Amino acid sequence: MVNWVDWSHLPYDLVLFIANKLHSVEDFLAFSAVCHSWRLVYLNKSWTPSRQVPWLMLDENHTSEFIRGFFNIYKNKMHKLRLPEAHDRRCWGSSHGWLITIGHDLEIRLLNPITQASINLPPQSTFENRISVKVDWYVFIHRATVFKIQDELVTMAIYGNHSLAFCRPGDSLWTTVQISTYFLFINVVCYRNQVFALSIMGTLVLVEIDGPDPPRAIYMASPPKDEKHWQQIYLVESSRDLLMVFCYEANSAYRHKLVKFRVYKFDFDSREWTILESLGDCVLYVDDSHCTSGHAWDDFECNSIYFAQDNLDWWLTHAQKFVGYYMGVYRMKDKSTEIFCLGEDPPSHYISPIWVTPTLW
Repeated sequence: MVNWVDWSHLPYDLVLFIANKLHSVEDFLAFSAVCHSWRLVYLNKSWTPSRQVPWLMLDENHTSEFIRGFFNIYKNKMHKLRLPEAHDRRCWGSSHGWLITIGHDLEIRLLNPITQASINLPPQSTFENRISVKVDWYVFIHRATVFKIQDELVTMAIYGNHSLAFCRPGDSLWTTVQISTYFLFINVVCYRNQVFALSIMGTLVLVEIDGPDPPRAIYMASPPKDEKHWQQIYLVESSRDLLMVFCYEANSAYRHKLVKFRVYKFDFDSREWTILESLGDCVLYVDDSHCTSGHAWDDFECNSIYFAQDNLDWWLTHAQKFVGYYMGVYRMKDKSTEIFCLGEDPPSHYISPIWVTPTLW
């Protein structure tokens, strides 16, 4: 006779101990589905997650329009999540688990793709100077991301003529950052509870969004003199350092672009950038608008940059066949690049692969 074990009768302290031996969000969700008593760990928010590896979100499945693919590079697994809230909407990712979405209705929301929780933000109509910029709805906001500043969610957006604005949940409108010098913003990051931004020329500025004065941008430093003609630039906090990442691309004769990176660390005392030859045991994750950092897990290649792109621009400009989404890894040690194809469905012209770090709360 088989003696079945009733797992629901385990002491709660033992269940909690087991739960906190789990590292990934998907493992913990499977754990919480075992029985009601185990799900209490989830409902009580008693699980202490380790730093999660970002998932790569792809376009909607063309055979089922509400399904989004999320590629977990740590487990080499594609998750199919039903996300009607993101249907036909442009999305940006973040390192805090939230997607920023905007659709034809011009409504802007935060969406957690794991829990499907959503937060309404002020609509596009509340941006300053929006009438002077006449573009399609999916072009008005160039980049957006979510930070946690003093444990409070702050959404930053680069919009229109590359102006910078922000809002918090509950705000009725977006607040534009005032500038005394004309900056065209291209990237923004939160570093030690302070906001820093890059201009399209690579100038670093400090963005003050709290205090007695109106939000403003203050010049900090010029870009490294040796860097020119870059394709993209990013700011990222990594191992408590502020880094600038330069991405260089060259069209190849076949399928994918050739991608190289150069990384600099900012010295706050001298206000100068220093070339960084190694990321140590860290990994960077880069998409079209965002860069995030993490420590290497198990078989992950440390001292590497994982980047996600598609050949959409090459496809539209040169009438070539769309060969799909792809992810690559750039190894800082030997400056080599390896490419992995993730799918071949033609995307919407305003959707590109993005990184989002899975979180539950």
